[in-house]
Amino acid sequence: MGNLNFLDFVFLNFLAISILGGIFLWGCRPGPSISPKSSYFSSPCVAISAEKIQVVEQEALVSSWNTLLDVNLVDMVRQWTKSAFSCSGSGPTFNVEIIEAKLAPLKEVQPTSSDADENTYVGILGVRVFMGKNPLLSKQSHTVHSKVSMVIPSHYTLKERRQVVLSLAEEVIESLHKEVLRYLEVQDRLRK
Repeated sequence: MGNLNFLDFVFLNFLAISILGGIFLWGCRPGPSISPKSSYFSSPCVAISAEKIQVVEQEALVSSWNTLLDVNLVDMVRQWTKSAFSCSGSGPTFNVEIIEAKLAPLKEVQPTSSDADENTYVGILGVRVFMGKNPLLSKQSHTVHSKVSMVIPSHYTLKERRQVVLSLAEEVIESLHKEVLRYLEVQDRLRK
């Protein structure tokens, strides 16, 4: 009888080690390669000569493809303006008008894309930046377009897919950030 308890003990230890090893190995499987948060999140705010920053979106964007897997590109643009810039409180209003914002599978954006593009997702962002009240009257109006695509493997979980879509949106905004900084520098609106 004592011998049976020893075998039970050995079997239970073997079973526990096997289960823990399986969990450990499953947890170590490769996940999505996510780039670190965009540099505008970690950089200090850029001081600009403006009374305030105003973000507006065209009415057509209200019901468009600007959200994918709970990642909303328009909301991220709004967050970007709050975290990336600080206003001096004097000067004209700095306007960011969102013309186009899409996060979608490539086949929905370009119906002519091939079957090989089935797992390719695209982020498209178009904004017009200008100083003052009216972009048509503003001589310094500038339009920026940013387009980034990523492949999301079909075996990724929903959580992994969302992380990749978030990374895609961040890359689109990072591209926008660089262009807007160039615009502000040309307009002599960056404060030193």
